[in-house]
Amino acid sequence: MVIDKVAIGKEGGIDKGDEYEIIVKAKCNVCNVELDKSNALLQPTIDFIVASHSAANASKLEEWERELKPCEHIVTLAQNPMPNFQPINPAKIKCDECELTSNLWFCLTCGHMGCGRKAHDGTGGNNHGVDHEKDSKHPVVVKMGTITPEGKACTSFNNH
Repeated sequence: MVIDKVAIGKEGGIDKGDEYEIIVKAKCNVCNVELDKSNALLQPTIDFIVASHSAANASKLEEWERELKPCEHIVTLAQNPMPNFQPINPAKIKCDECELTSNLWFCLTCGHMGCGRKAHDGTGGNNHGVDHEKDSKHPVVVKMGTITPEGKACTSFNNH
């Protein structure tokens, strides 16, 4: 299956499948007591509610539908010649400007390896990837570990 749109449960998007477990509880909100959901009078109401598709739920799924289109920066990407480029050894990968070895971003124009943004709490990177873009105006980077050697998207963000 080719995913060509950010959508849930629609053609071209992700199939929402049966990845969620539904837990049903019937409770009286006034006295805060859980009701016996096997009660013959209560069960049809529970079944109806579980089977119904609310407008709120439908709109939440609709919000996620976005068609994926290549941006002009990707389509017109000009990579600088890298005559001395060596394949990256995942065991030795680090930021070009500091010693960080995680949350690394690879510039697809020139090959610069920069660490990610510093978080508001002081964790994360040292902003070297962002600084490189500001200084060089190279607009396309990829986070290391998010694309396999075959060019497929990873479901895990571990370095490869």
